[in-house]
Amino acid sequence: MIWPAIVLVLLLVLPGALLGVASGLRLGWALAIGPALTFAVTGLAGWFFGAVDIGYSTITAALVWLAMVLVALVWRRLAPKRADAAALASLSEEPGRGRAIIALPAIAGVTVAFVTMAWASLSRLAKVPGGIESIQQSWDVHWHGSVIKYALDTGMVSSTRMGEIQNFETRGDMYYPAAWHAFGAVLADVSGMSVPATVNILGLVAPALLIPVGAAALAWRMIDRGGWAASFGAGLAAVLTTALPVLTPISVYVGAWPYLLGIALTGATFAVLTSVPHAPIRMFASALALIGIGQLHPSAVPATVLLVASWWLFGRLWRPVRPELGAVTSRLRDVGLMALPGIVAAVFLVPQWLSGEQQVEDIRAESATVDVDRWGAWYRAFAMLTRHAEDYGSVKPVIIAGLIGLVLLAVVLRRFWPVVAWAVSVLFTAHALNTFGGVVGDVLGVYAGLHYSTPHRLVLQTALLITAAGGAGVALLFGVVAGYAGRRKAGDPERGREAVERTGGSEGSDGSGENGAGATAVAATGAARTDRITRPHVRPVPVVQLAIAAALVAGFIPWAVHIMAPVNHHAYEQIRDNRLTSERDLRAFDWLAQQPEAHEHRVFTNPNEGSAWMYMRNDIPTVFRHFGWPDADETTATSMVYWHTDKIGWGEPWDTTAANQVDLALKKLDVGFIYVSPPYFWGDQKINMRMQEGAWWSRGLTPVYRDEEVTIYAVNAVIDPERIEEMRAQSPMDMPPMTTRGEAGVAEPGDDDYDDPHAWVPDFSKAYRGEGSILPEGQEPLTLQPK
Repeated sequence: MIWPAIVLVLLLVLPGALLGVASGLRLGWALAIGPALTFAVTGLAGWFFGAVDIGYSTITAALVWLAMVLVALVWRRLAPKRADAAALASLSEEPGRGRAIIALPAIAGVTVAFVTMAWASLSRLAKVPGGIESIQQSWDVHWHGSVIKYALDTGMVSSTRMGEIQNFETRGDMYYPAAWHAFGAVLADVSGMSVPATVNILGLVAPALLIPVGAAALAWRMIDRGGWAASFGAGLAAVLTTALPVLTPISVYVGAWPYLLGIALTGATFAVLTSVPHAPIRMFASALALIGIGQLHPSAVPATVLLVASWWLFGRLWRPVRPELGAVTSRLRDVGLMALPGIVAAVFLVPQWLSGEQQVEDIRAESATVDVDRWGAWYRAFAMLTRHAEDYGSVKPVIIAGLIGLVLLAVVLRRFWPVVAWAVSVLFTAHALNTFGGVVGDVLGVYAGLHYSTPHRLVLQTALLITAAGGAGVALLFGVVAGYAGRRKAGDPERGREAVERTGGSEGSDGSGENGAGATAVAATGAARTDRITRPHVRPVPVVQLAIAAALVAGFIPWAVHIMAPVNHHAYEQIRDNRLTSERDLRAFDWLAQQPEAHEHRVFTNPNEGSAWMYMRNDIPTVFRHFGWPDADETTATSMVYWHTDKIGWGEPWDTTAANQVDLALKKLDVGFIYVSPPYFWGDQKINMRMQEGAWWSRGLTPVYRDEEVTIYAVNAVIDPERIEEMRAQSPMDMPPMTTRGEAGVAEPGDDDYDDPHAWVPDFSKAYRGEGSILPEGQEPLTLQPK
């Protein structure tokens, strides 16, 4: 599994990072935001090619990426350069080598966190039957696999055409963000992995990388200085993410994978977007990042806006980048520069979102409130005890570190926006747990509804903010201790401040420090040139702080691995317990895949049973491709077969030999087999006995395969009797002998076919195909087309 994971990381990071560098980002931020830009490319490519009906593939996606790189290079040449005081101050910033050295703690922390979380998931994946090819028994994962498979088969992965996958018969419109799936199709194509393997690697490894990066980017922006403090804070924040159940394991367990990545990337997107007032050249990358996360999941965009609003109202508003422009103009400039990327992103995102306008009410109607009082809701939101995570208790050391960090940020650096953003995030989670009434509840519901009003989703931003604050807080403590030690050693306050400077740094190396430099513009001009020559190229390395940080990480990671073991076992092993798609199902899929008729016609399954994994795993065409019921009312062939399976082959009241409407429905859908394999996904679902048991008594069906709960029926009108007899002979459980033609009375003694097997086939020439028929005269069946 190591090599597939490496391929994933390279494909996820490098294309976007190169695009970011081409647009004017420094390498560090380009790597951090690279995945968001990669998803922008795959999402836009899928949407664009879907609109013009051109097949999406690795080659066409690469062409879109190349075109974007060219546009980025043009932008970099023509974009506004830094012309403010921060630009003058940047003359005295560390050279590239110095910045790279200072960034090492951040890189190390992200790497440690990534390896820890990836190992936690992949090592458990290797233990389960099937390993990398195993099936996670989750609602959403079933859909994710179907979309990737459909993209590989047809070249269609447009977010606005998802109805073609979900609503097979009606092709009813449906929107679903598809950047994740478009990238998954490229990963499968490049790596050669199967769809189940691709889904597993992408679903497990990508969050292990992007969650630490998101927390690190937030911590860096909280400190907002380009020195050692920011790097320490980012690295430690990343490490803290390894100990929170609500982040990677629980979100992976519920299958909210595109959503999880979208929220994880809000950190880097926010960090780059808020640097735009200092570096307008970053508008291009910021716009693409917003497009990328908005195509992962629309809710990631308002989550980013929440961070930006907190940062501006409680930070930048009071310290504009260009105060010399005047109180109003300077602030309008900052807001305008950050709004431009949002406007550009909206041009590409809003048309996609509007295509799913009819789904908005369904999403807002979702609710996951729990039976707790108001105090209980506040406590659970504060302690991050949401769905599934509540079974494992709160991680108090991380919460305490985060709270201390929020206090230190406010007291030491006068950074108030982190505590505001965290408090608002807790408020939304508490509302989802136990909704507020009145106008307040209505207002909160607007935002929460975009996240399906589910606490286990809304709490993700709370978790990222608390881990980021925790990392930043520890880094600030390093600075305070270093400053105190410096003063004690030298008896000189200035030496103490120099010690803090070595840890904390001055104006951000990304040119986005909140301490507006307008008042120091003149001094910076001359001093920068002198300082550039006289000071060392690299700030002194804080060896003691590095040693302390390494010791903290060395102690924290084993503890995190230990406390996370139960939730990781639950999230990565128990979810693959064959509860729905059992070993018997997998054997049945393999058997069915060997039958040529299963590839020439479709298989009708019960969507509640999740049997459509045969489509992703064995390339067997199915009518249903997800657990959810499609856009198919009672007048459709889909509903007719599902609800009246027991009527197949039993004729009409006026002619028992005629094909009835259920037979016509099978013909319309081009169904060759019916697959039944309880149980259902939800334990409280009403069982469709007409299908589960009624299929056995249908005159137009013949059971050909039986293995405990798994039964496969051949449609007599499609499969020849001789082939049916051959299939029945291969059944794991013995099948009774088939009725012969002689026994059925359709052959006379002495006829050559008297002892041949007989399967009842209704007379389609007698079927009613007038007005109101499932298959009216002149309407063509939905015959399976060869690939």
